[in-house]
Amino acid sequence: MPTPRPVRVSSSSSSSRTNSMPTSRILAVAGLVGVVAAGVLPCPAAAQGSPSTHPLFGRYCVTCHNDRLMTGGLSLEQVDVAAVGANAEVLEKVVRKLRDGLMPPEGRPRPDAAVVSNFVSGLETSLDAAAASGAPSAGWVASRRLNRTEYVNAVYDLLALEIDGDVLLPSDLAGFGFDNNADALTITPALMSRYMTAAMRISRMALGSLENRPAGHVYEVRPTARQDARMGENMPFATRGGVAVRHNFPLDGDYVVRRRLKRGSGGVAGIEEDEHQIELRVDHALVKRFAIGGRYKGLLNSGTMVAIDEDDVLGQQVHEYLMHADDDLEARVRIEAGTRTVAAAFTDSMPSAVNPGSPVGVDQLEISGPFDGTVPDETASRRRLLVCRPAGANAGADDESCAREIIQGLARRAYRRPLTESDVEPLLDLYRAGRSDGGFEAGIGLALEGVLSSPHFLIRVESDPDGVAPGTVYDLSDFELASRLSFFLWRSIPDDELLDLAAEGGLSEPTVLSEQVGRMLGDRRATRFMDDFVEQWLQVRNLRSHEPDRRLFRGFDPTLRDAMVRETKLFFESQLREDRPIPELLRADYTFLNERLARHYGIDDIYGSHLRRVTLADDRRFGLLGHGSVLTVTSYTNRTSVVLRGKWILENLMG
Repeated sequence: MPTPRPVRVSSSSSSSRTNSMPTSRILAVAGLVGVVAAGVLPCPAAAQGSPSTHPLFGRYCVTCHNDRLMTGGLSLEQVDVAAVGANAEVLEKVVRKLRDGLMPPEGRPRPDAAVVSNFVSGLETSLDAAAASGAPSAGWVASRRLNRTEYVNAVYDLLALEIDGDVLLPSDLAGFGFDNNADALTITPALMSRYMTAAMRISRMALGSLENRPAGHVYEVRPTARQDARMGENMPFATRGGVAVRHNFPLDGDYVVRRRLKRGSGGVAGIEEDEHQIELRVDHALVKRFAIGGRYKGLLNSGTMVAIDEDDVLGQQVHEYLMHADDDLEARVRIEAGTRTVAAAFTDSMPSAVNPGSPVGVDQLEISGPFDGTVPDETASRRRLLVCRPAGANAGADDESCAREIIQGLARRAYRRPLTESDVEPLLDLYRAGRSDGGFEAGIGLALEGVLSSPHFLIRVESDPDGVAPGTVYDLSDFELASRLSFFLWRSIPDDELLDLAAEGGLSEPTVLSEQVGRMLGDRRATRFMDDFVEQWLQVRNLRSHEPDRRLFRGFDPTLRDAMVRETKLFFESQLREDRPIPELLRADYTFLNERLARHYGIDDIYGSHLRRVTLADDRRFGLLGHGSVLTVTSYTNRTSVVLRGKWILENLMG
């Protein structure tokens, strides 16, 4: 990995500042924040040849790109190759075209490849040297609050607790297509109230507070979800249809899980002819198996509305059964606290041919509780939070010493910087208030609410060093660099390793910074950035609300939609991790497929729901423009559109 250079900024009279950031290959496509972009541009030690005296430029470039012809709207006739600093923007284009083999165009005289490489290397060296010697270019760095995605990730990294950001917080506004644009991330009193409510709920979830009252949560199954195939990797093998959800159980206790089946005009659909088996599993362990249907074979066609005479006892029984067949599909289960996968799915074979159009399916999954709840002894979030425990019920000073240790560690990670006594003391006051009312853990819970509600956690601020006059250029502090790195590559707060290096003052060392960038890209948390960026840059997140015309595209369903989006994410991740050239985004001869997506593409011999790398034979599927996700979001619901697709290419690829 090339040696990074620390970011430099210019002070201003306001809280915003300027910064200077060079670009880097495929990471530059991501519209990256300054940190890593500032750290990955190579700077060769010596030129391979002098561009100003090289004959290639005048012989092969200026012959077409001159003041008279203006080929491609570009003239290089007045460009002095020796004055790279004054012509950097144009010469960067020259480098890209020559490096990618796009110029001179096919059919025109071309120099030897070694000559081109020699010229480009020398030109790149001169451009790097000019950029390094010049003053930083101005650009405002605004304070910004955490968006919803960053908030959810930060809570998980801080507390090992999965939360549903869609439930706790409103969606963020987007600026220029991205939801981490500082200008769009405003704070209103209503939003601050939501943050405070979220902090209270998260605190109770993390500690397993007895203040968690019984409550119900309903998970809806999309109406278009298929019921004739395994629904994904979270579902047990040899199952079809159903639903799987991640649910947080705040306490050890009893929880009631109910399934509601899909209904037609006459009641539960698809259960007249066949008996069906439906399983309930928690973290893949079988909890209960239910049988439903098959009682009244041949007596009623599903979906057919019929009149039932008053004296038709059997007809009334059938109708009553269809209306209430799923009333008993519930189980009261003892579940330990934590976030767990709850799945309900069918294990029987496909519905019979008598009733092929109305397969029985799950419509809702409802989880309510806890009942008879108790505080858990251990959960991942309690282990992460309670790094020490008071020695006894009357430990006194030991309690506060332990509380201080917990609060300092928590706030250091959350605030992303060293703490002062003015940071810690208000949190200790909250702890004391909570402890006086409910004991040690109640005090820690109230202090945690304070941390999660604090502007030091919710807002990323980079302060000017003391005594720096406006306009003075200075380096970012190591803690600011750590924060930029983590929110860029992990979409979350720095970990202890980054903060420890920042505290030692070593993070800005070029070799250390390079090592940390490599470590972070190799961490599973880096997929957060890759997935989030792809969804917004390529607009494939819009696929969730895109519904093709069912009369024309009957095979389109949520399973196929999810596979399309996942294909594009995995493809971009492979391009980034393998450091592939940018043109390969459009030319790559491989993609990632599972059985469902391969069948949609007309590709044979791919089996299972797991997406894997596949080499393509059909060049129409090469690169991003062959992905189903891109083709779908750039189409109308019933037909393709060259206008929509062309606009998408101009705005997202050509920029």
